[in-house]
Amino acid sequence: QQSRKRLYEHLGESLIALARQTPVLLLLEDLQWADELTMGFVEHLLQEDVFDQAPILLLGSYRLDEATDSLNRLQDTQTATILPLPSLDQRSVHDMISDMLAVSETSVQLSRYLSEKSSGSPFLVAELLRMAIDDNWLTRSATGRWSLPADGEENAYQTWALPDSLTELVEKRLAGLADGPQSVVAAGAVLGFEFEQDLLMALVPQEALCLEGLAICMRLQLLDEPRPG
Repeated sequence: QQSRKRLYEHLGESLIALARQTPVLLLLEDLQWADELTMGFVEHLLQEDVFDQAPILLLGSYRLDEATDSLNRLQDTQTATILPLPSLDQRSVHDMISDMLAVSETSVQLSRYLSEKSSGSPFLVAELLRMAIDDNWLTRSATGRWSLPADGEENAYQTWALPDSLTELVEKRLAGLADGPQSVVAAGAVLGFEFEQDLLMALVPQEALCLEGLAICMRLQLLDEPRPG
């Protein structure tokens, strides 16, 4: 506990020193998955009034339905301001689909269907659209034109067996993986949010299987390579 407290103090002092030279903005995404060390540091910043000592703004995002005890405690402080973000409406879903497919306009029927399926969650919209492409419900011609059911075809999208929840979506994606990527995903789940390739290969001893699975998981965006720094 003492060593952790000293770490928080040193980090806080460094942050204040930097902010006195130039204003600092800290961006922390998906705080519902943040580890104990990260949330402890955030609570330390609040308890020590670090934000009153220098121009520092911490902007964090998290899912309201997955808020942890630490996040609930932060909501009760006077320093924190909670800004609930509403789900995407159908027009926003429509624009998001158009951007992802790189088209100027897309089917109103498609945007309505994905809006209802995703309940307006941007993450689910993106994942459901990727699954529709991977499963060839959405196809692209050699000229780059997407083949979509025409507006007014009420039953066209009922044949798309898209999952109804995030859990079902992840399970469906993982169930379709071959042995290599299945082994890599299982090992990665044990190793944590970030891990070294050497540790992964220690858990998946067949080198060829591990490397093939790793490449497939990267291509499918199940794993991502950390940016330098």
